[in-house]
Amino acid sequence: MTWQPGDTINKGKYTIKQILPSGSTKQIYLAQHQDHTYAIIKTPLAELATLPIYQDLLTKFQNEIKILKELNHPNIIQLLDSFTEIVNGKPIECLVEEYIPNHTLEQIAKNNPFDETKALEIIRQIADGLAYLHQKNRVHRDIHPGNILLRDDNSPVITDFGLASMIAMQTGTYNHFANEYYAPPEQDSGNARETVDVYALAGILYYTLTGKNPPKTNKRIGNPNLFRPQDDLEGQIQKGTLDAIIEGMQLRPENRSNSIAAWLEILPSALKKSPATATNSVNSDGATPVKTVAVFRDELIKTIPYGNPFKRRKYPLAWMTWSGTIFFVMGIIVSQPKLPLYVVALSWLLAPAYGTVVLGRFVRGYDWECILQRGIRWVYR
Repeated sequence: MTWQPGDTINKGKYTIKQILPSGSTKQIYLAQHQDHTYAIIKTPLAELATLPIYQDLLTKFQNEIKILKELNHPNIIQLLDSFTEIVNGKPIECLVEEYIPNHTLEQIAKNNPFDETKALEIIRQIADGLAYLHQKNRVHRDIHPGNILLRDDNSPVITDFGLASMIAMQTGTYNHFANEYYAPPEQDSGNARETVDVYALAGILYYTLTGKNPPKTNKRIGNPNLFRPQDDLEGQIQKGTLDAIIEGMQLRPENRSNSIAAWLEILPSALKKSPATATNSVNSDGATPVKTVAVFRDELIKTIPYGNPFKRRKYPLAWMTWSGTIFFVMGIIVSQPKLPLYVVALSWLLAPAYGTVVLGRFVRGYDWECILQRGIRWVYR
């Protein structure tokens, strides 16, 4: 049963305005409340009613309503209402969510990836919502860019809690509805620990910066080196951001951070929301605070560019030709016995000096400056 625009439900409380694209398990509608505000109404997808797993999906839908009733966070979708509608003698469970009239993170970042600063701002807010969820002893288990809505100010809102479950609870094996790019390997066996959301969050950070999904998890299992975010991002973002993606998307859960808070610690400290790193704040007495050692460290690291320290610099053919010519002429001069002594002596002095210059150019072909910069980063990391 699919309602049509103009149909009224819940005793006339809601009027269906539009049928929206459905998810894998839900039918979604845009509806207008009788007070003229808009809302999203979701119901279990009627086409699945004949499948053996429908009862399990219905249980997950009811569980989603239960979970949303417990949550109140600015980065988590707000549940407005829930009710059961009787249609042709059959009950239809309905949940009503706030309407956010913007696109998902998936739609926006696909063609216009965010810069690092904005991406980390979005990720930190998603992380706040997930950390709050984990404090409620819940794990989302289906977080991905398509389940993140963005408000007008680009603040993210987490949606779709259909696969959410209690932490450390084995939840069965109907996990093929989870996103194949953002669900870690252990989720296939029903794992419901915080590390599941850590894996997905790291993948969302990668997507926000590149507009590309990471490889499918099952393909990564057969080829652990398939996912190399450094190929897309090295030199474009800070090392801490890249490390957070790589560490967060480790295939083995024991190699990932065991909590959202621990994963956030990997991110660049210069971009953390921490008073210790705020260099332009003002104390209560109006005075500018004294910069801490951590602030100076972060400012120093930000000034050091990245590069490949072992990438040889290329020299023009003219330079090498000119060098060979100079050495040839000097050889002729030195070999002439009838030349004045001071000319021969001068040539003997210039030849090794010039040779030193050429050798120096060769040695500088390796970016020693970059090697030094990398060393400084390692010391101050």
